Amino acid sequence: MRLSYITLLFLILLLSCEKDTENEIETTGPFLWAPDISVSLDDHSAMLYMRDPRPYTDYAGPGPATPEIFEVLVSQDQENFEVYRRLKSFENSLEINDLENGRSYYIKVSVHKNGYESGSSNLVMTIPSAKPKIEPYPVGNDLSIEQMTVSSNLEYVTFYNTDKTIARSSQELLVTDNAGNIINSLGYFSGFADWSKGSENLLFMTAKEVGHVIHHDKIVLFNPENEETTEVLNVDFEQYHVGYPTFLSEDTEIMFLSSKDNSESLYFDLWNLNLETGQETRLSNFENMPFYPSPLGYGYSEFDKKVFIGGTTDLENFRDDIFAYDMESETLEPIIQSPWADSRPTLSPDGSKIAFVSSRSGTFQGDIWLYDISTSEYRRITGNDEQPKFYSSNSTLLWLDNDHLLVTLNSSSTKSGAYTIEL
Repeated sequence: MRLSYITLLFLILLLSCEKDTENEIETTGPFLWAPDISVSLDDHSAMLYMRDPRPYTDYAGPGPATPEIFEVLVSQDQENFEVYRRLKSFENSLEINDLENGRSYYIKVSVHKNGYESGSSNLVMTIPSAKPKIEPYPVGNDLSIEQMTVSSNLEYVTFYNTDKTIARSSQELLVTDNAGNIINSLGYFSGFADWSKGSENLLFMTAKEVGHVIHHDKIVLFNPENEETTEVLNVDFEQYHVGYPTFLSEDTEIMFLSSKDNSESLYFDLWNLNLETGQETRLSNFENMPFYPSPLGYGYSEFDKKVFIGGTTDLENFRDDIFAYDMESETLEPIIQSPWADSRPTLSPDGSKIAFVSSRSGTFQGDIWLYDISTSEYRRITGNDEQPKFYSSNSTLLWLDNDHLLVTLNSSSTKSGAYTIEL
């Protein structure tokens, strides 16, 4: 099985964000298992799902006892919880009704049985709303699409085709026109594609296989008009790692994550590359703060020269929060901090909102949420049971404009497609 370095690191981070119930549990006496819970996005309601964790949990010593009663607890402030309903422990779902759209609700399940200490599930959050308007994006409708990017003039598209039922590999990065006609293949396991702001040049990274691990080894420019490629940065991947190159406002400069000159190859910083001179400039020194950004992407604000990026200030806590790094003052400010894993921030064109991926709804794959920077208000975007599902691994999360997101969603277990979401 071939895994890129960044994909491998993503899986490590994702697994380490799992709830304590999925780790080996040391016990000193009898205890009750508590369900892993998740909650859907619905209009004036929420469907709560409760999953028995025992089939996928290793226990040291005697396993947990089965509770007799579940108490579903609901709060609007994470502190004052009220019992919404009592259930038998064999029940695995509950519809919570009479909720106010646009208001935050926090839900957990306590477990009870005579002779045992009470326990509690994970905490989840939802914000009820009407179903968002989701429509297929008109390109490559017969293909299964992941990691999609679109040029600024909407004429060109790049993506991974993940449909294993046809000849092309699911790990081949393709360039097409907006009708889905393939223009070029950018290579197997290539990735991190980003289109320029002012011209129609594409930035991406090629890959090299060493043993069974795929390393991204070069940053390359591609011109779809003449199909020429130009190498702009060669990466010594045996010494450090590079990811997520992106154009700045002037197409003569790019920014990227790199662990070059850091004490560990997993510690990343922001770097700048001048495409005309080839000059590399380090933009941050996160390790000294300390701050450890995740290699899952970031958003750049041209308005105030800030980079919005997920990461942690504590290596013992693998759960990411979202921070803003001011490149002029070289300071770091927490923007979104929560009990959940929040990552992959991307900034709206007007700089007012952040779209990001969060585990706060309890789903393993995460959901898309919005955060308004000026009002600090949240909005949940995906998670309606009647609509295609979002899966964070290899997915697309982009802004088409201030009112529309471009995402990849799974319409079935074997196919993902491109969709627009109207906000």
